[in-house]
This record gives sequence, C-alpha cells and structure tokens, in this order.
Amino acid sequence: MLRIQYASLALDEVAGIYDMDHSKLNVKFKGISSFGKESLYAAIEEESKPDLLDLYEVVKTVFNSYGIPTWTWFSQFQPHMTLAYLEPNEQKTLGPKWDKLKNASFEFGIESVKSIQLCNITIDGSIHDYKILFDAELFSK
Repeated sequence: MLRIQYASLALDEVAGIYDMDHSKLNVKFKGISSFGKESLYAAIEEESKPDLLDLYEVVKTVFNSYGIPTWTWFSQFQPHMTLAYLEPNEQKTLGPKWDKLKNASFEFGIESVKSIQLCNITIDGSIHDYKILFDAELFSK
C-alpha cells in the first residue's frame, strides 16, 4: 500500500477518534492579522483553540502510527482562516496596506466544522487553492 493510501486511512481514523470525544466542533473567528506581507488571515478566538488543539494532537498521533510524520514549517500550530495571499511580486506594494485591515476586534462569526481535509502542500495554480487529496466527515454518526 502506498503512503498516500495510508494517509486516507489515517484521516478516516482521526475523524472516528475525534468523534468519540467530541459532539461538535465550532470555531469562532475574531480578529484580522497577517503572517508578514504574505498572508492575511482571520484569527481564532481563544475559546475555540482547545478543541482544535485536541484535533491536532489526534492527527499527529494517528498519522505517526501509520508511519506518516507530521511537521510544520512554523514553530507551533497556529489555527487560522486565510483571507488573502500575496504573490512575491505583490508583497512590496500591497503588503503594507494590510496594516490598515488588521483589527483584533473584527468578528467573522462561528463556523461549524463538518469535515477534515488532507490537502496538497502547495497551491494548485489552476484553482488558486490547495488541492484536496482526501476528505473525512466529522460527526456523521
């Protein structure tokens, strides 16, 4: 079996394990911030972080048990919703304008999470998004 096939099995297992301990996953978005001049995002309200961190720990444990290492380019897991991404040639002119958009009190509302997805690590130029490789429903039982 190929590693990618194991990833599909692992994602389904993650959903099943998470479902056992949680009946829902609601994420409240509050605040606008950025990762430098590259990415503008909606921040996660503090009250939503524990459930997301629980899910993250299940993902790491299950994927590692399938021999699929989990890693991040960043020092820590930082859940967020990307609002905009700037290409390198746009960052110099448009990036500084993002400071006017940053607002810690801006409320986006609450998103009820229904599935988890495993996506390609790079943005697919034809769809301007990450290609979804696998999808697993949460709370479907």
